[in-house]
Amino acid sequence: MRLILLGGMTTGIALTLLGIAIFLDPSIAFLAYLGCVVCTGIVVACAVVNSLTTWPGFVHPDDRLWSNILAYLLTLFSILTLGRFLKEDIRADWWFTLLFNIGTLLLLALILVLSLIGLSGRFRPKGLTEKEKAKDRSKEVASRLILFALLVGAVMAAGQTGLILLWDYFYTTYGSPLSYYYISVTIGSLTTLILFSLGIVLRAKYEAVRT
Repeated sequence: MRLILLGGMTTGIALTLLGIAIFLDPSIAFLAYLGCVVCTGIVVACAVVNSLTTWPGFVHPDDRLWSNILAYLLTLFSILTLGRFLKEDIRADWWFTLLFNIGTLLLLALILVLSLIGLSGRFRPKGLTEKEKAKDRSKEVASRLILFALLVGAVMAAGQTGLILLWDYFYTTYGSPLSYYYISVTIGSLTTLILFSLGIVLRAKYEAVRT
C-alpha cells in the first residue's frame, strides 16, 4: 500500500513538472523535464513491483490498473516531450523521427495487447473431443495463430500508415517542429483515450483479491 501511495504522489509531481516543461519557456523548463523523467522512473518501478510481486501485500486491482495506466502514459509523454527541447536544425529532424517512431511503437504495442486480450478467445480450438485435442492441438493452435497474427498485423500496419500520413500532412502544412508537436499530441491523445476507456470498462469487472 505504501508503494501505491508513493507512486500516486510521484505521479502528481511528475504531471506537474510535465506541465511546466510543456508550457514554460524551454530554456527554463528543461530542469522540470529532467525532474519529470526521474519521477516517471520511480512511478514505473513502483508499478512493476506492485504488478509482478506480492511484496507490497494487498493491493486493490483498481489501484494496480490505474497506476499502470499512469505509468504507461507518463513514459510516453516523457519521451514525446523531449522533442520540445531540440534545436531547429537538420539533426533535430532525425530526433523528431526517432521520437515519433518510439511513440508510435508504444501506441501500437498497446493496440497489440488489447487485440490479444479481445481476440484470443475467438481463436481457441472448440468442438474437439479429448482424443482429437491431444492429437491435433498443435495444428489447430498454429493455424489459428497464423490468422490471428494476420489480423493483428493488419491493424498495426493500418495504424502505423495512418500516423505516418498524418505526420506527413502536418509537415507539409506547418513544417518542422510544429508538425512534430501536432503528431505528438495526436499520439498522446489516442493513447490516453484507449487507456482511460479500458480503465473505465474494466473498473466494474474488478473485485478485490488478496495476493
